Amino acid sequence: MSTYQAHPMGELTSILLATDGSEFCEGAIREAISLAKACRIKLSALTVLAINPELEAEGQTLVEKMERAAREHLNAIQKMAAQKNVECEAVFKRHDTPAAAIVEEAKKRASDVIVMGRRGRTGLLKVLMGSVTSKVIGSAPCKVLVVPRNG
Repeated sequence: MSTYQAHPMGELTSILLATDGSEFCEGAIREAISLAKACRIKLSALTVLAINPELEAEGQTLVEKMERAAREHLNAIQKMAAQKNVECEAVFKRHDTPAAAIVEEAKKRASDVIVMGRRGRTGLLKVLMGSVTSKVIGSAPCKVLVVPRNG
C-alpha cells in the first residue's frame, strides 16, 4: 500500500481507532476514517469491553448484551469506512484495563497513531474515557490524536 505524507503527523502506515461506542467518539471515528482515506491505508477499529468483578456480578446476560452492542458499533464503523472506500478491520477485546488493551494493540500493530475521543462512557463500565485517554497518552508507543466529539 502506498502512504501519504500527512503533515505534521509524518508518514502514516497504521492507524488504530480506539472507540467505546459512546457519542463522545463520533469525532474520532470521522477523523480516523478521514486520515486512513488520505493516507490510502487500512484502519483498525478497536473496542475494549472493560470486564471487572462488579460488572461480572451483574450477570452473563448483561455482559453478552454489552458485547453485542460493541460488535454492532464496530460493524457500523466498518460500514462508514466502506462508504469512504476505506478498509477497516474490527477488533474486539475484553480486558480489565482498557488503556492497557489499547496500548497493547497499538504495539502489536506497530501503529503510527492512536485516534480516540476526549472522553467516553460512564455508568456500568465505571470508566471515564478521560482517564483512559490520559493513560494511553502516558504509555502509548506512538502518537495519540485526541479528537473532541464534534471534531
